[in-house]
Amino acid sequence: WCDLYDPAINAWRRVADMGQFREYHAVTLLVPDGRVITTGGTYIKFQYGPTSADVEAWQPPYLFRGIRPQITSLSATTLQRGQSVDLGIFPATRVTSVVLMGFAAPTHWIDGGVPRYAELAFRQSDFPLRVEVDVPRDPVTAPPGYYLLFVLVDDIPSVAEIVRILPAGS
Repeated sequence: WCDLYDPAINAWRRVADMGQFREYHAVTLLVPDGRVITTGGTYIKFQYGPTSADVEAWQPPYLFRGIRPQITSLSATTLQRGQSVDLGIFPATRVTSVVLMGFAAPTHWIDGGVPRYAELAFRQSDFPLRVEVDVPRDPVTAPPGYYLLFVLVDDIPSVAEIVRILPAGS
């Protein structure tokens, strides 16, 4: 079974199931285009090693609710704490949020990535359409590492840009 959690109403709703059940040795990742991919897994409970070598891609329904914003330019991809970054956005529309999602780095059943979701402070100018985003100063909010940077309009995400937040003093 596949479910999608809606934090605004604190509820789950059923969505399309995967083609096959996956458990031990499976890897599931959010990729920059907003899809969720999963691969590996065993067909039989407690069987040694992965028995599935295929990849499934799930496309969340919110990707298709309207026109997706595009990040057309990004002033930097290696970021310092407290820095402001300029983004070009198309089409000309009101951005509702800018989000950093920690990049996953799973191996076996451990994820060594940055397990973070952070909404960023931003300012938007009308013409030309530019968004200025503030990189968090707090290392707890955004530890050093790689992130997916999404721009959202009415909860419809752009394709992400991959950015890196440097350790303090780098």
